[in-house]
Amino acid sequence: MERPTRIVLAVRVGEASQAPGRTAAWLSSRLDAELTIVYVAAELRTVAEVALAAGIPAEEVRSRIVDEASERAREWGREALEGRSFAVRIEEGDVADRVAAAAAELGADLIVAGTEARGAIQGMILGDTTRDILRRAPCPVVVVPPLAERS
Repeated sequence: MERPTRIVLAVRVGEASQAPGRTAAWLSSRLDAELTIVYVAAELRTVAEVALAAGIPAEEVRSRIVDEASERAREWGREALEGRSFAVRIEEGDVADRVAAAAAELGADLIVAGTEARGAIQGMILGDTTRDILRRAPCPVVVVPPLAERS
């Protein structure tokens, strides 16, 4: 395998994504690879309801939600990715499907994804979303537990 040049970081913007973010930043730095945050915005599922309730066209609601999600992801990335440059891609739909599709469309060489915090026994089992990303990924996947620290 050639040295990866494009890394996709699959995140839920928040504290649980800190360790995967640090890992992706470290890999991106060491490999001099482009880094793209892929955030599947669950709030996009509410576009029709919000548009109807607010009397605003659905496309306007969608645009506002995407803009807000992009800004949250950028803000999170500026803090979590240790100064690495990055792009943001907002997706809608099934997380594993959209992460895998985005990685394929971007020509990613590597996906970095996190796992949920779990107890000792449950920690041995990957979460459903992470497992589905592994199954659908077009490239290798680095799975990072939430409290992982690099040396």
